[in-house]
Amino acid sequence: MRRLTHQFVANTTKPGRYFDAGSNLHLLVRSGPVGPNKYWIYRFTLERKRHERSLGVFPSVSLSEARKLAIDLSAKINNGVNVAEIPKDSDDINQLFKDYSLDWIELNKGLWSNEKHYRQWISTMASYVYPKVGNKTVLTS
Repeated sequence: MRRLTHQFVANTTKPGRYFDAGSNLHLLVRSGPVGPNKYWIYRFTLERKRHERSLGVFPSVSLSEARKLAIDLSAKINNGVNVAEIPKDSDDINQLFKDYSLDWIELNKGLWSNEKHYRQWISTMASYVYPKVGNKTVLTS
């Protein structure tokens, strides 16, 4: 198993899991309606049960940031902290739905036919979605 590189992460489009050697970190690539979605996942085992923790979405969270977050979680685990029981919204490594969706809209705005569609997305989300779920954390598994 090899370590991931920024170039590989930026260019890969094939759905799957790509592991970063020796860090319990992997990149989960899923196909989406307008291109691939890339998520950073930290995988760990506690009491013989496998857990996964979302570290954010590429490119909002870079490879080096994801590695730092994985190291921080590993240190917590090594110090006896059960990171599986830490509420996700109290952990600074998880992204709020509002932030995640704004990143997604910004990333995909070039795919819409004009600037009006971009503004409509933001307006609709702000009016109807964010008041209900904007402050919830994004979970991936």
